[in-house]
Amino acid sequence: MRWAELEIYVSQLRGLLAGETVEVEGRAAELIASPGFGAPRPIDVPLLVAPIGPKGFAVARRIADGVVVVAEPTEPLDERWSTCAQLVTGIVLAPGEDHTSTRVRDALGPAYVTGQHALWAWEPAAVETRPGGAAWRERVEAERPAGERHLAVHEGHLVTVIERDRPLLDAAGPGLLETGWTADARGFAERLERAGAAGVTEVIVSPAGPRVEDELEAFARAAPIPTAGPTP
Repeated sequence: MRWAELEIYVSQLRGLLAGETVEVEGRAAELIASPGFGAPRPIDVPLLVAPIGPKGFAVARRIADGVVVVAEPTEPLDERWSTCAQLVTGIVLAPGEDHTSTRVRDALGPAYVTGQHALWAWEPAAVETRPGGAAWRERVEAERPAGERHLAVHEGHLVTVIERDRPLLDAAGPGLLETGWTADARGFAERLERAGAAGVTEVIVSPAGPRVEDELEAFARAAPIPTAGPTP
C-alpha cells in the first residue's frame, strides 16, 4: 500500500470508529452493527502506524496516535511519541542455554526462519547469503511454481518451524542466538533501557514455541519495571 493510500485508509477508519459517515471508494459507509453486536460508537481506540523512512513518519505525524518500529533506534528519535512501540523478537536465555538447546530451537527458531522468509520476499537470490540458504531456496522452488511460492515460503511465520525450514536451524549454528534481542536476563534488560532512552515507550514481544506462557514470564522477569503489587 502506498503511503497516500494508507493515509486515506486510516482517516476513513478513524471516522468509522467515531460513528461518522465516510466516503469509501466514492460511496457512503458507516459501521451499522445492531446493539449488542459491536461496541457502541464512538469507539475511542488509538491508531498506530508502522512508518519506514521520512515519508512514512510524515504521514504518521498527520494521522496516527503513535508508531510501531521494527528496529531498535540507534540514536534518540527526532521526536517523542506518546506511544512508540517496538516489535521485538528473540528470547531470554536461561543459564547454560545455547543454540543446541531444544527449548531455544523451539522458541527462537520461528523468528530466525521468519528472517529467511522476509529476505526471500525482498530478494529471492539474497537468501543464498545465509547459512543453508541455497539449499533452502532449491527446496522452495521445487515445491511450488513461481506464482505460488509465496504461499509456501511464509508457512509457520513467527509461529513454528515447518520441516522444510528445520535445516536452516542446523546450518545457523551459534548464529541462531543472534536473532532479535536474544540474551540472558541482564542483556535483555539492558536492551530495554537503551530503547527507552531512545524514545521507545513499550515493546511488543512475539513469543513462540510449545510454552508461550513461560516465554512471556521470562520476558516479564527480565524487564526492570517495578510493579505495584502481585498480579491478580
